[in-house]
Formats: sequence, structure tokens, C-alpha cells
Amino acid sequence: MRHAAAFRRCLMELDVTAMRKLWRHVSPHLEQPKTDDECLTTMHMARRQMQTIPAALRTYSETWLAERRTSIEVVTTGVMVRDATLGKPRGIGVAGAMIDAVERSAVAGLHPEFDAAEVRRRMMAAREKEHMRPFAVRL
Repeated sequence: MRHAAAFRRCLMELDVTAMRKLWRHVSPHLEQPKTDDECLTTMHMARRQMQTIPAALRTYSETWLAERRTSIEVVTTGVMVRDATLGKPRGIGVAGAMIDAVERSAVAGLHPEFDAAEVRRRMMAAREKEHMRPFAVRL
């Protein structure tokens, strides 16, 4: 929490130089931005998600990112298969089908955060389809 105010100031003012120094100081063990542009892009992405900054700054960052068609955002979707056969071919097949559904959703233009309900629906449909598929055990 000691550095929260400094991070906030850097984000509010888009102070790339100070942000890179602060990040290097606070988290030297984590990957660092390779360029000022990479840092600036990351800062705009962070501002877009912040609810505690003025709306005008969020809007500016959204516009800035849209103008550059930035698509380096990383979003993760967890797939969990709670099944007695996990680790066996059936459980692996179910997990694979669900992961495939998430990947197909991304290709279709769905965002895991903003279209979460639809992505989940597709995952569950893939899971159900895989459960209904005849399964042959190889000995």
C-alpha cells in the first residue's frame, strides 16, 4: 500500500518514466515493459478498467486504445472439470471440449469478461455434448 499513491499519480498523469522506475523498484522479479510505448499502452489499459478515476480519463484511454486497435489485452478463462475421471481420458476430453469452446468464442469475437454469460453457455454446451458422446475405453 506504500506505493499506491505513486502508482495512481503515474496513471492519472500518464507519467511513463516514473511508472517504469516505480514498477522496477516495486516488482523487479516481474516482467518489465520493454519500451515506453509498451508501458504507455499498459497504463491506458489499466486506466480503462479503473472505476476510481474521472470518467473523462477513462474515456480518453478507451479512445487512445481504439485508435491504435490495441489487442494485447490478456484475459484468462478458467476451466475446471470436477469429475471422478479427471486425469483419465474422459475427464481430459471434457476439459478439452470446454477449452475449445472458449477458444471458439474468442474467434467469434466474444470477450470473456464482457460476454461472460455467453462464453459460459458455450462451455457448458460443449461439456454436455462431450458427456453425451459415447465413450470407448481402450484396454
